[in-house]
Amino acid sequence: TAISDTSQAFLLVDSSGASGVTGGDDHMVSGYIANTTTLTFQRGAAPATAVNITYSLVECFNSEFSVQRGEITIAAGSGSNTATITSVDTTKSMVIVSSRTADTTAVEDEALVTGELQTATTVLVQRAVSTGTSAAYVRYEVVEFSTASGASIQTGQATLASGNSSVTATITSVTTGRAWIYCSWD
Repeated sequence: TAISDTSQAFLLVDSSGASGVTGGDDHMVSGYIANTTTLTFQRGAAPATAVNITYSLVECFNSEFSVQRGEITIAAGSGSNTATITSVDTTKSMVIVSSRTADTTAVEDEALVTGELQTATTVLVQRAVSTGTSAAYVRYEVVEFSTASGASIQTGQATLASGNSSVTATITSVTTGRAWIYCSWD
């Protein structure tokens, strides 16, 4: 079914490679809504290994949210980059990212990124590797929920320390049957 309005739809993407993957170009995939009938998934190169992609497309029909999207490149040697967007209410907005790299070595961590609103008009994407040796290409979507939607957005960061298998974050109480979590990592 075609998307009615691409500014009222967003895409969640995940990918994985087979046991033979050796670099980020093998299995790291970014995705975006190209038009009302096409989703496009990209990786940094066209290696011989297959990649499995799962996605969820979320569309609203009553103006519950609006979406701004684009692509940011984090250059080799840099740890972050930004993009300018039309102003949003940061208390009702979230950033969704998917990334890829053309790097053929085993340094795919250089393209694992997080995305956040630095200001109401600035999207920041960053990687843990502050001076990566290859570029990372990051598709982002800023989803701003309308006041009428009744949505509440909580954002934050957590660090899972070396040697630990879990970490918790304290949030304001939610109705778990009406809430979901999205995370990205670097």
